[in-house]
Amino acid sequence: MGLQCKLIIEQLETDFPCLYISKELFIINQEGSLFPFYFGNDLEYVRMFQFTGNSSSPLILYQTKRYSSMTFPCINLKITPGKSLHAGPVIGVVTDCKQKDEYGLSLGVMDTFCKEFSQWVETCGGLLFLIHLKDLDQSRLRGYSYNDDQKMWLPSIIPLPAILYNRIHSRKKDREAQISLESFTKNGVIVFNQSFLSKMEVYDQLFSSASLHRYLPYTNRFTFSELKEKIGVYGDLFIKHKAGSQGRNLIRIRKIASSFSIVQNSFSTERKINCSNWNEVEELLDKWCRPRSAYLIQETIPLSTYQGQSIDFRFLCHFIRNEWKVTSTVARISGKDEFVSNLSRGGRIEKPLVLLSSLFKGNQVLETYKRMKELAIASCETLYNKSHLSFGELGIDIGIDHLGNPWVIEINSKPSKQNYHETNGIRPSVKALYQVCKQKWLERSDGEI
Repeated sequence: MGLQCKLIIEQLETDFPCLYISKELFIINQEGSLFPFYFGNDLEYVRMFQFTGNSSSPLILYQTKRYSSMTFPCINLKITPGKSLHAGPVIGVVTDCKQKDEYGLSLGVMDTFCKEFSQWVETCGGLLFLIHLKDLDQSRLRGYSYNDDQKMWLPSIIPLPAILYNRIHSRKKDREAQISLESFTKNGVIVFNQSFLSKMEVYDQLFSSASLHRYLPYTNRFTFSELKEKIGVYGDLFIKHKAGSQGRNLIRIRKIASSFSIVQNSFSTERKINCSNWNEVEELLDKWCRPRSAYLIQETIPLSTYQGQSIDFRFLCHFIRNEWKVTSTVARISGKDEFVSNLSRGGRIEKPLVLLSSLFKGNQVLETYKRMKELAIASCETLYNKSHLSFGELGIDIGIDHLGNPWVIEINSKPSKQNYHETNGIRPSVKALYQVCKQKWLERSDGEI
């Protein structure tokens, strides 16, 4: 049974929490009887009564001492076969954004996305709170809900969410938060995208699928012996930090006759360096790549370019109703003198079919796009099945060579929210993310908590 209604929380110092429910929602035969009520993942036994006041729409008045007084225009109700009432989905977005003061958050590039997400959850039914990672260990969980009148995120004591979506931006802080996130999982909270991905682990998991071999550039852990051997085989390699992000810590090394050309974007003010022999290469990389175990080497694929600039395609995918779907796609064009297309390094976005039309002709445009889309889905499915982590959203970066063959460049568990074409409405990825959360909540409440 599924219903929607307005939810009013009234904070009262009482040992007898109550639910007053509109007549059209009233779900029990005997008023005043105790009923298990799940608000997110918080369980409270409440006495239920019929609401006798005036209301233009179905509502629930929840009187409790647990939470601050709040009003939510639309929330989903679910009555399970075990005769418990669930209100949700209650979604928590974990963030490490700056706390401006006691009463506000500074979300930076995530600001527009979080407001859209809050607006869409409110429209479709549910509650969205931002949770700062500093508050994860508090005995009474504090979160922020968006107040449209005041145009700011306001703090309050919140219920334990049914769903936690990890958007911690810093890898260091993300590692530190893992113990706290695991404690939420032990308490029955569904945590998805709970950590960053390691490039090497992703490669190993994708390579375990024979059908994906042809779409993966050769990748291995960095050692000088491996680098020397493979530069002799491929003549052109990238060296990457296995936990690198936003296009940082990249080195490209090319063998030209008996010398080597090195281009980098993070280690020196001198972008391009020429080495006359292998000893000079090792001496230079020994200074930059520390510890060596944190780096990997990767075959450089001669990918298509646009007006001499590097390009790739970001496929944003979501796990909805037990299958991976492409929600949105953008083409990314690198900035001047950059060999990565990340927006944080001066890249810009374009519509995929527009860019493909400048590279290919006729049916090859749609055929190339179709192959990239299929590869994105196959990569998500493989990673979802092979990894011990739980995912609801993945960003797949794909490049194409001059023949139109797609190549997996990278997979992100914290895809950027800047990679979208602005519209006047809610972006498709926000709508998809709500579907992910609602589906997970419905599946969990079906089996009780």
